[in-house]
Amino acid sequence: MISGVEGSKIHPEYVSLGDIVVIQRHFPIHFQEYCKVIEQARIEQKPVVFELDDYLFFLPEIHHDRLTHTFTPSLLPMFQAVLEADVITVPTIELKKLLSPFNRNIVVLPNYLDDHLWYLKQPDDRSSAGEKTVIGYMGTHSHKPDVEMIVPALLEILNRYDRKVEISFWGTQPPDEMRDLTQVNWNPWYSYSYQDFAEYFQTQRVDLFIAPLVDNVFNRCKSPLKFLEYSALGVCGIYSAIPPYCDIITHKKEGLLASSVEEWKESLQTLIENRNMRQELAINAQRLIRQKYFLSENAYRWAKAYRKIIENHQNTTARRTSMLFPVINSINLQLTELLRENEATLQELRNQVSMKDATVQELTRQVDTLRSQLSDYEEEILYYVMSRSWRYTRPLRRLNKSISRLFEQS
Repeated sequence: MISGVEGSKIHPEYVSLGDIVVIQRHFPIHFQEYCKVIEQARIEQKPVVFELDDYLFFLPEIHHDRLTHTFTPSLLPMFQAVLEADVITVPTIELKKLLSPFNRNIVVLPNYLDDHLWYLKQPDDRSSAGEKTVIGYMGTHSHKPDVEMIVPALLEILNRYDRKVEISFWGTQPPDEMRDLTQVNWNPWYSYSYQDFAEYFQTQRVDLFIAPLVDNVFNRCKSPLKFLEYSALGVCGIYSAIPPYCDIITHKKEGLLASSVEEWKESLQTLIENRNMRQELAINAQRLIRQKYFLSENAYRWAKAYRKIIENHQNTTARRTSMLFPVINSINLQLTELLRENEATLQELRNQVSMKDATVQELTRQVDTLRSQLSDYEEEILYYVMSRSWRYTRPLRRLNKSISRLFEQS
C-alpha cells in the first residue's frame, strides 16, 4: 500500500504507482488535490474507490460534529466523491442502502476486531463479596446525546444500589445530572492513538458495559465495533435494540438489547444481580467474535474486493459524464476558493493579533524594567533616610539651600 499523504504533503502523482486508488472519507476537503487525483486516475484508467464509514450527510442536529461543523466544509466534496467513484466501500448494509441511489457499485466490508491490538480476556466474575459492581461506558464527545437518553435509568440504579454500584466513563464526560455524584468516575482520553487506547482500555476493570444509541438514520448506519471492543475485555453489555447492535447480537445470548428507559433499567438491574448471566453473555460474545469477527481471518476480504474491482473496471465513462458532475464540481471549486479566501483573511488577522501580542509583550517588559528600577531607587532612598550620616548632615544641607536661595535673589 502506498500512502498519497505524507504528513501535510499530498502527492497526486503517486496515483501512477498503484493499481487502484482508494480515497478515504475526509480527503475530498482538499478539493484541488482531490481533483488532480481523480484526473490522473482517469488518464491512467485506474479504478477509484471511496471509503465511507458514517452517513455524515445526515448528522443529527445535536451531534457534536454538527455543532462544531467538523465535517461541514467537506460534505459537498464528499458527495461528489460518492457520485463519481467507481466503487464505494462501507461497513454496514444500512449505509449501503442509503447510498445506493447515488452509486450502484457499493461493497460492504464490515469492521472487525483487530486481534493484533486486542486479545480476548477470559470472562470471569471480577466482583467479589463487598466489592462494587462497575458499569462502564466508552465513547467520544459525539455520544453525549446517546448517554443522556438513559440518564433516568442510570440515576435510579445509582439511587437503588447506593454504594454497591459505580459508573465509569471513558472519553465523554458524564451527563450534567451525574457529574458531581461520588458513584460516578470520569477518565478523559489521554491519547487519540487507537493502539495506545486499545492497550490502555484493556487494563480497566469493569463488570458490565452499556452502549446506548439514539434511534436515528445516522446511528443506524454505524458499525457494532463497540460490541467487539467491550467483549474483548471479557465483559458483557447492554445495547440499544437498533442496528448496528440488533444485527449482530441475539438478545440474552451475546448481550442484552433495550429499547426504552424502562428496559434499560430492568436490564441493568438484571445484570447487577446476576453474576452468572454476566459471565455467560461474555463467553457467548467472545465465541461469536472467534467465529466471525477477527480481522486477521477477514483481511482477505479487502484484497478480494480490490482484485474484483480492478478486474471489472471498464466502461465507467458514461456514468461520470452526467451533467450533474460539472455542476457539483463548479460549486465545489467556488466553495474552495471562498474557503481559501477566508483562510487568508483569518491568517492575516492572526498575524495582526500576533504583532499586537508582541507589542504588548515588549511594553510589559519595559514596564517591568521601570518597576525594577523604581524599586532600586526606593531602596536607595530608604537607605539614605535611615542612615546616621544622612541625619547628621541634614542641618548643613538646609543651610546650603538657604545660602543658595540668597545668592539667587541677589
